[in-house]
Amino acid sequence: MTALKHWTLNVTIAEQDERRTSAVAVLVDDKGRILQSQATALRAPVDSYVPAVGDELAAGRALTALGWHLQAQAETDLDRSRG
Repeated sequence: MTALKHWTLNVTIAEQDERRTSAVAVLVDDKGRILQSQATALRAPVDSYVPAVGDELAAGRALTALGWHLQAQAETDLDRSRG
């Protein structure tokens, strides 16, 4: 039988003003390790104000950064296991 693991991902989005939105992504694995990343989206002055776009960009960027961080952690763990 396959062992199931549960990891928790939380993304918090904050609209700083009509030009800037930030997001923080936090991942907690089944061992309690925490990985975190953050990112920002800036609206160009010529673009229309559409809050959902800033949310999506900031969150997407934070999740992408979290993915890279997770891969780097895996490489570190692999190196440690090799001695």
